Amino acid sequence: MAGVILPYKTHQTRRITERSTLNSPMIKPGTKVRFAKIPPWLEKLPEESRRVFHHCLGHIYTAEEVDSSGLLVLDVSADVDEHFGGFGNDIRLEAEFLEEVT
Repeated sequence: MAGVILPYKTHQTRRITERSTLNSPMIKPGTKVRFAKIPPWLEKLPEESRRVFHHCLGHIYTAEEVDSSGLLVLDVSADVDEHFGGFGNDIRLEAEFLEEVT
C-alpha cells in the first residue's frame, strides 16, 4: 500500500536518477519538496499513520529516492521519531501530492 510508514530502515529501495509518474511533475531524488496535499487513500491507513501524515503536511523534506513502486521516499525522522516513536521513519508519496521547493 502506498504511503505506509516503515519505522525502521529495513525496507529495500533502489536509487535512480529521476522518476516521473503519469500526469505528475518529474521530481529527482535530492530535490527539496513540500508535502502539499493529503492523498485520498490516507483514510485507509491505521490511525497512527494518518496522524503522522497530518503532522508532516506542509513541511519540507528531501526526496531521498524512489522505491520499487515508484513512490517518492521522504525521510521524516527529524519531525516524527521523537514525537511518534521509532527510528528512521519515512513516508512514501506520489509526486502529485508534493510541490518542488526552489
